[in-house]
Amino acid sequence: MSSRATLLLGTLVWSFGVTTLILHSPRLRTSTVTEPQEPIEEASLEILPEEASVALPYTILDRANGFYAAAVGFAAITPDEVLAWRVISHSPRGQVTFEDLFRTASVPGKLYALAGLWLGNRERFRRAAEILVAQGGTVRTMRGCIMAQEPVALLIRQIEQGTWSREFLMGHSVE
Repeated sequence: MSSRATLLLGTLVWSFGVTTLILHSPRLRTSTVTEPQEPIEEASLEILPEEASVALPYTILDRANGFYAAAVGFAAITPDEVLAWRVISHSPRGQVTFEDLFRTASVPGKLYALAGLWLGNRERFRRAAEILVAQGGTVRTMRGCIMAQEPVALLIRQIEQGTWSREFLMGHSVE
């Protein structure tokens, strides 16, 4: 098998592995567990069942330390942050989750939230983008094999054009 085919296979295995870990995380287990459990009062539940599936992806994006393309490195591996973004974007409460994420996340996490808001709520995207542009600064990015520090305002313009959201959904560069 050629080295390119090996790398592509490795990328696929990596993506499925991370997705499996996210979906089988102990934190995400629901009432299907057969071990005896003490009754839990409804008022004490912190995460609603429909929100449980995005708890780990939310945490990954909330603590993101960079804004990464859908395929990075020599092997074109999909970063955990992009996989987490996809899980949230496909969840029933994705837009609400992206709004919450924008309020709590690191600057890179806010950029992922903006890419999600761009998909479903352009007015909310516009208001959030104005807030983040006003804060200014730079953020670590990785596109392919190239790591850089890029201005937040430039990345927001690219998100506004749909570049990042489409790339996250498609799994490869759309430029």
